Amino acid sequence: MTMTATPMIRDSVTSDQRALASGVHVLKRELSATDHELFPKKNVAAYCRVSTDLEQQVSSLETQMTVFDDMIASRADWELVKIYVDDGISGTSTKARVQFNQMIADCEAGKIDYILTKSISRFARNTQDCLSYIKRLKDLGVFIYFDDIHQDTGNASSEMLITILAAFAQEESRSISENIKLGMRMRFKAGKPKWVATYGFMKGENGEYLINQEQAKAIKRIFELYVSGYSLLGIAKQLEMEGVPSMNGRKWWPKSLATILHNEKYIGDVMMQKCYTVDHLTHKQIKNDQTVVPSYYVKNHHEGIIDRLTFDRVQTIFQIKDKHEGCVQYPYFGKLYCPFCGETLVAFHLPVNGYLSAWTCSGRRDEEGKTVSCPPYAIQAKYIDRAVLEAYEKLDRDKLEVLAVKLNRNNNLNDTDIADAVQAAFRWKDKQPSMKSVEYLFLDELVVSITFAKWNECVITWKFGIISRVPVKYEKVSDIPNVELEQRDEVYFLNGQKVPAGSQATCRIEHIKQSCEKVRTGGERPKPVKR
Repeated sequence: MTMTATPMIRDSVTSDQRALASGVHVLKRELSATDHELFPKKNVAAYCRVSTDLEQQVSSLETQMTVFDDMIASRADWELVKIYVDDGISGTSTKARVQFNQMIADCEAGKIDYILTKSISRFARNTQDCLSYIKRLKDLGVFIYFDDIHQDTGNASSEMLITILAAFAQEESRSISENIKLGMRMRFKAGKPKWVATYGFMKGENGEYLINQEQAKAIKRIFELYVSGYSLLGIAKQLEMEGVPSMNGRKWWPKSLATILHNEKYIGDVMMQKCYTVDHLTHKQIKNDQTVVPSYYVKNHHEGIIDRLTFDRVQTIFQIKDKHEGCVQYPYFGKLYCPFCGETLVAFHLPVNGYLSAWTCSGRRDEEGKTVSCPPYAIQAKYIDRAVLEAYEKLDRDKLEVLAVKLNRNNNLNDTDIADAVQAAFRWKDKQPSMKSVEYLFLDELVVSITFAKWNECVITWKFGIISRVPVKYEKVSDIPNVELEQRDEVYFLNGQKVPAGSQATCRIEHIKQSCEKVRTGGERPKPVKR
């Protein structure tokens, strides 16, 4: 049913005495039963919106609601359906405007005939959205009354005016958005961050970050578990098992844990403008790579929960565990050294029996940047793990105690790092006399380097000065890193022993050599880790 603003039909005339005295005649009439049949009541709704929760805007919202409530109540031919209110929501997009979308749905359901709103800017600040919804509602026979210009969409002459005002509303929104962004960037440049609710902190009177001691325990536990080798999913399960509540009281999720582990606020720093808004209409945000707008970093902005060493270790672990950076380099990156050229080894996927984790030399670069090749070899990770775990288990505590006494007696400042490493070894031995797996934290605290004097002997240099030599026992001849495959008159020899041509062992060795060459030429060369 098509409706416009209905003019009042006057049958009887009364005059207000005070108005009459001033020469103004007030014309009224009461609708009869017949009138009600001819002109049934309109189902009228009102739409109110403010874009912030500031006190003055809250007051404006209450005023809008009161005005429309009184306006509808004063009309006998109007029936209030509902006053729809979006509080603290931008008008440049309808996606987040729950009440607006509900109002449109109610119009489509035939529950509303007429809508009252304060202005075009309250209805929509996006010209396209504004005109689109006006047409959509007009097709349903629903018209909108804009109180500030006393026009409704049922009047053909108002169409051009509304179009022009909608464009002005959008431009005003853009201008406001730019001014707000400029103001925020000036604050950021002055080192004044915007308060963001962060698990582990509470807001001070002046917007400062104050430690929430109870939640801080959970933050410390999360960092402790991650550097100890737990996966994000493993941490989530462990926290649930320990009954540690999340920020919203729900389940812990790996994604939220990753956000916590990357958050610089936990060491007392603040990074401002990590993301920026591309379009003020869509409010689409993208991660800031500092090419379009700058980011701002403030160190020691507030008291931290986590020490910087632990935080840096966490970031390194994230990088060497990242599958997107090539093969996972955890946990030995920066600790394994080539026995030929002295360069660090890199992990790669060995295409044998599926994909095994192995380490090889990526090749040393000469002054011209060319690779100085070492013989192609691959050391499977499991053999390195076994050697390191055995060396740790055989560490003699008595020797460590003698070393500690000697260092204390010398009281040499140059021996401070060694003394710290001895104490770290004691802590590890007290906590774990033997270990089942090798983790980055253990290597970072105790190990200087790992290499091979011979392929059947792993050499581990500890930070407290002791060198461990562990024999390596390979399960298969083809697992030996420097295995030699020779061909003499169509006969193959593996380390001097005759093997059938085309055997599994010969194919395996050829696969390994090809894979090593691929790493050398950059086919599977892992990206360097930022330290």
